[in-house]
Amino acid sequence: MVSQVKAVKIRVGLLVHDPMRLAGLSAICSNLPQLEPVQGELSKLLADLTLRFLVVDLKDARGAQSKNVDLIRRINTARPDLHQIVIGGGRR
Repeated sequence: MVSQVKAVKIRVGLLVHDPMRLAGLSAICSNLPQLEPVQGELSKLLADLTLRFLVVDLKDARGAQSKNVDLIRRINTARPDLHQIVIGGGRR
């Protein structure tokens, strides 16, 4: 008898507001069968306890570099178990 084990998808939150970046990241995640992308605002993503990873696009975060650091700290404080992948943090 063959055991049928359902693969558990890894849910990845996408905190990305730029439509082109969101489309690209969603496509990458969707093409990997083990990943399930979830897009939303920060409060929604932090409340989703099924997320294991969070992609944070700092290019979308309006404001000074210190606000970007505050955003990362806020995520770390709220969900220390959530692995962050930070992109887009270049100079303006």
